Amino acid sequence: MKKIIIILSFILLFFPLSKAWAQNLPIRQTLRVTPIIINATLTPGKSSEYFVKVENLLGEPLGIKTSVSPLNASDEDNGINFEASENNNFVSSITVADKEDILQPKEIKDIKLIINTSKDIKIDQGNAILFITPFVTRPLETSTPTVVGKIGVLILANVGEVNPTDAKNKTKIITAGFGFFAEKNPIKYALRVQNNYSKIISAKPFLKIKPLFGREEDFELVEKRILSLQIRRWIDEINLKQDKNIFYKATFAVSVGSGEQIIKDSFFILLPVKKIVLVIISGLTLTYILKFRKRIKKAISTLIRK
Repeated sequence: MKKIIIILSFILLFFPLSKAWAQNLPIRQTLRVTPIIINATLTPGKSSEYFVKVENLLGEPLGIKTSVSPLNASDEDNGINFEASENNNFVSSITVADKEDILQPKEIKDIKLIINTSKDIKIDQGNAILFITPFVTRPLETSTPTVVGKIGVLILANVGEVNPTDAKNKTKIITAGFGFFAEKNPIKYALRVQNNYSKIISAKPFLKIKPLFGREEDFELVEKRILSLQIRRWIDEINLKQDKNIFYKATFAVSVGSGEQIIKDSFFILLPVKKIVLVIISGLTLTYILKFRKRIKKAISTLIRK
């Protein structure tokens, strides 16, 4: 099984980057591709067209080759797993108009993708990746290292529209909170959301923090797409303006569209536990010294005489 992790959907093979970093040289890229994610909504029995803009950043002609591969999420950070799956059928429905082309210096060109959705399609979600691989006909100048490698464009498709009510009923928050104790500000949270719906959903979390005494604070977290039967996680820090309280209530609300939200509450204590333990130990030590100072003084005197 071949697994490749893609965070921003780019796969870049650098040559020769190690030398460039050592000499602090600028890196020259060959291609610019937009968008890097295609979010498609397909209709059974119809064809859909999408375009990817490719720009040759070099001052010389550049060849490109395109290919399409299946993909699945392999972890909670939406890593990509390339393997045989039901998405192979989806890949076969994607046609790239130009599998090979030559871009003139600084030329910008649109690559057309056509997705033919059959009337009897058996899946609600299809995922694929379009690889664009540059190639050159002669060696590049080595004084400025150049990026020559694959660029991946994710294709995330739903067959039919997402029903927000169904998405809400089949999506759940499985982890939400800051742990029971938080020692200092900023505080770290963890949120994990599982999509049991048959389609890709877009999850937009909101966070409310309410101290026992004081005003509520609102935070907006980054929106993420969750593939069907997958889990996505959010791990980050927030900085509370009101950090002088001890007891707090946190409410995570994850929006899945059209006002539908999944909500989960948690509670935590903001307290410098290590400092408090250190103060307690110091206090106990000082109390012991004061209580038994005569014995301690006598013992020290005995040791000195010896």
